[in-house]
Amino acid sequence: MLDIAPTLTKTYELPSFSFDGWPLQDLDTQNFYDRPLAFGRPLYGNDGWGSLHQGYKYITHSGNEKLYYLPNDGEERRSLAKKQSKQLLAGREALSK
Repeated sequence: MLDIAPTLTKTYELPSFSFDGWPLQDLDTQNFYDRPLAFGRPLYGNDGWGSLHQGYKYITHSGNEKLYYLPNDGEERRSLAKKQSKQLLAGREALSK
């Protein structure tokens, strides 16, 4: 959803505004992997949110925090929340954007 407005603006050559997202036409030139992606209610209900950033998935649900490194733990079996404080803070920060 974040990228729809910039994509349509570029497609139809409309006047540009300041968008948080990126045009999908730029997939080959932008590093989408570096951009934090926040998500929430559809997956976790009213009291749960999460973010993806550089392979890490951060989840907060009912006050409990979890952190997974998806390239090594795609099934989300081992939370790294107590070991990876830098990535935990990055996950929290992504939710504020």
